[in-house]
Amino acid sequence: MSRLGWLGIVLLVVLSGCTTPETVAPTPVAEWIVVDEARLVDGVIRYGGESLLPEGACLQTQLFADGAPVMWWPINTCVPVTAGRWRIEVPLGVGDAPAALDPAALYTLRAWDFEDPQRQSLLLLLDLPPAPPPPAILEVFPLGLGHTWVYSVTVAESLLGEWAGVITQTVTAVHAEEGGWLFRLETLGHPLKQGLAASVYYAAVDNRLYRSSSYEYAATVVAREGIGDEGLLQLTWPLAVGEHWGAADLDPGYHIWVEAEEAGCYLLTIRTNPDHLFREFCPGEGIRTLLYGHHGSLHDEQWVLLAFLPGAASE
Repeated sequence: MSRLGWLGIVLLVVLSGCTTPETVAPTPVAEWIVVDEARLVDGVIRYGGESLLPEGACLQTQLFADGAPVMWWPINTCVPVTAGRWRIEVPLGVGDAPAALDPAALYTLRAWDFEDPQRQSLLLLLDLPPAPPPPAILEVFPLGLGHTWVYSVTVAESLLGEWAGVITQTVTAVHAEEGGWLFRLETLGHPLKQGLAASVYYAAVDNRLYRSSSYEYAATVVAREGIGDEGLLQLTWPLAVGEHWGAADLDPGYHIWVEAEEAGCYLLTIRTNPDHLFREFCPGEGIRTLLYGHHGSLHDEQWVLLAFLPGAASE
């Protein structure tokens, strides 16, 4: 018999003597990491779920808005697997995260194994709580996402000298909570801000509008429904000539006074020893004119509204 013939017999014997082990189906990729929690609670994004990965394994995550990666999401943060579970929490308004999510966008998240990115979860839609109805004050002071006010401004300041130009203010974030709504307003073009955006935050609670320099404090105003925050109150509705408001421990000179009404618009003033501020408020439009004057070193500003441009979301 030829050498090839003997080799065929040997292989036949070997193969016939082997027992085939029971076939074990591989674990589907999507089952290694499961996302079963996707919520926005009190301004904190919470994603979590189960994992078949070993204890202490490191997951990475990515948030998407309408299918595009969100650049401020902490993608390099290690999310450990503990007792078969994992969770990541990212607060809004902290670090690079915006103060609020875009209510018109759809947010999804994917998680994957740092050691083996092929083991990744399916996308899960972020469950956003239904937005509460808008506070009544928004009926007269429009603060929709993307709303922009364009002003012609003149500034006279001791170090700057005299300046004239255009300044815009735009609502860049809106976040609705149970007790009220939060807004971020960015100012562009102010010469004393060196061209950078200056952000302020508004809290709309019922028929009142409060202003703060930080998102965290504006959120606190909403949480306690403005109680104890009279010093931040910028507007209430309806208005009546002669009324005023402000913190109880402040001299009435530091209060905002409704001094006059003409053609449906109201003159709101603050007259103190160091400075004064006059604003013309027109319902449905916002601040039409603003006049600021400092009584010490030179600092005067005059703002005149050129255009109010509603955001695309309200069109």
